[in-house]
Order: sequence, then structure tokens, then C-alpha cells
Amino acid sequence: MTWSLLLDISAMQAQKLAEEEVARQKLIEAIIGFSITAIIMSAPTYWMFRYVFSKLRKEFRFKTKFNSYNHIDALVLLSMNVLRTNPDCFKEKCIYLKEYIVYLYPENHGSFHESLKMAYSDVYRSESIVRWLSRFQQEEQHRDVVRFLIHMAAQDGVIGSREKGELVRIIDAFTLVHEEWLVLMEDINRAFARRYEYRSKANDSISYRDDLERKALEYFEMEKDALDEEKLRLKYRKLVKKYHPDRYPDASPEEHKELEVKFQELQLYYEELLKLLV
Repeated sequence: MTWSLLLDISAMQAQKLAEEEVARQKLIEAIIGFSITAIIMSAPTYWMFRYVFSKLRKEFRFKTKFNSYNHIDALVLLSMNVLRTNPDCFKEKCIYLKEYIVYLYPENHGSFHESLKMAYSDVYRSESIVRWLSRFQQEEQHRDVVRFLIHMAAQDGVIGSREKGELVRIIDAFTLVHEEWLVLMEDINRAFARRYEYRSKANDSISYRDDLERKALEYFEMEKDALDEEKLRLKYRKLVKKYHPDRYPDASPEEHKELEVKFQELQLYYEELLKLLV
């Protein structure tokens, strides 16, 4: 009886030891598995936190103060949202964007290229950019931004449906009335249709391109053989100051529309002469 009891106790202890050994093995396997998982996940987790931190830090810097550099950032980011909808004539549109920045900040436009690099890698919703601009600017300045974006989009001659959709989103975000800007976009598209029709019916001896080139040279009072980029840009800036609609806040609606037409004509001829310099 005693031996039987001792054997039972020994068996129970052996079973307990076996169970403890199994539990220890499971714990070791769990620790090893967790460690391996942590090592595998550490790299992507690190880069994810670094990315989120950099975005939050940048957002904070971008939204806390208004200066020429942040303003240029905002305008370039907003412009790129429009350009992404229709990349046709991308180079010409970027040139027009740069000229606008130079017009606003003649002394600080050097940061334009840095802003452009940032806009290639970072995308902000147009509404968030507009909300930031609205904190520091008045309605007239909002109108100037929208007018610039419309003329930039029209550098290829016509405003496409996707461009129009993005522009309407921006107009809505600025809480501006649709009708005025839709009329301007339609006028630009009608003018393009008329130019296209004229090109189709032009005499074979004088092509549309040759005629446009001749008019552009006459408009800027320059000779093709003596075309100089620096002189062209100086004349362009002078004419921008003369015809830019925002320089005439007291103009009547009819006078304002006439200025819009003249300003668009200026852009067309300027773009044509820039092509001769390439």
C-alpha cells in the first residue's frame, strides 16, 4: 500500500513537471515569436512614425504664420492641384505661375523652385489651402488668386472639364459667386474655338502659327532676329501692371471684362514669343 502511494505521488510530480516544462516551452516560443515580430515590424513602424511626425510638423509650420515664403508655398500647392488635372502645356503653365510669383514678390521669388519641389512630393487638399489663405486675406485677394488660376489653366488655350471642376471647388472654398467665373471660363473657351476656326480657314500661304507669331512680335514691338528673353520679360511685367484687372478696382463691369480680354491677349502673345526662345 505504501509503495503504491509513493508511486502515485511520483507519477503526479512527474506529470506536474512535464506540464511546467510544456508551459515554459510555450512561453519561450511566445517570447521568441514576439521578438521576431517586433524586429520585422520595427523598420516599417519607425518610418511610419517618422513620416507622420514630419507631416504634422510641416502642417504646424505651414499653418501657424503668414509670410512671403508660406504664401508662395500655398499658391504653388494650389496651382499644382489645378495642373494635375490637365498637364498639357505644363512648362508654359509653370512659367506663368513663376511670373505671377515674381509679380507678387519681386524680392523673395527665389523660393519658388523650393516650393515647386515640395509640391511635387506633397499634396494638400485645395480646401485646406484655401482655408489657410482665408485666415489672412480679404475677398479681393481671393478673387485675384482665382483669376490667376483660371488664366494659368488657359495657357494651353482652353480650360478642360477636369480643370474647370477643380477651379469650381476652389471658388466654392473661397465662398465666391459662381456665375462671374463661369462666364470668364466660357469666354476663354469661346475665344479658343474662334482661334481654332480661324486656323482651319486660314490661307495656305500664311499659316495660323506664322500669323500669331507676327502679331505677337508687333504687340511687344520686337524683332524676331533680335528677340531677347530679359527684354521680353521686362516688357511683359510692364504690360501686366497696365492690364491686370486687379489694378482697377473701381472699373465698371464692362471695363473689367475688357481688361480681362486684353490680359488674356497679353498671355497668348507672351506664350508665343517664349516658344521662339526655346
